[in-house]
Amino acid sequence: MKDVRLVEDFVDPNTRIWKIDTILNTFSERDAERILKIPLPRCLNNDHIAWRGEASGEYSVRSGYKLIIQDLSNPTAR
Repeated sequence: MKDVRLVEDFVDPNTRIWKIDTILNTFSERDAERILKIPLPRCLNNDHIAWRGEASGEYSVRSGYKLIIQDLSNPTAR
């Protein structure tokens, strides 16, 4: 199997549905079940890497640290 790195690697380009076998062979059963519950958009979108911890979408150690601190100080949000 080729190196699977992007969401598009898990979606059949013709049918626009999840590649179930690829997902089951890549992730734990629990994670695969969660992924397969995610609805896919009908229209084709390009993959991109984004970090939601910053408005710019770019990861920084500072933004990662800030997210961890917020998570630790609010355990009910998990």
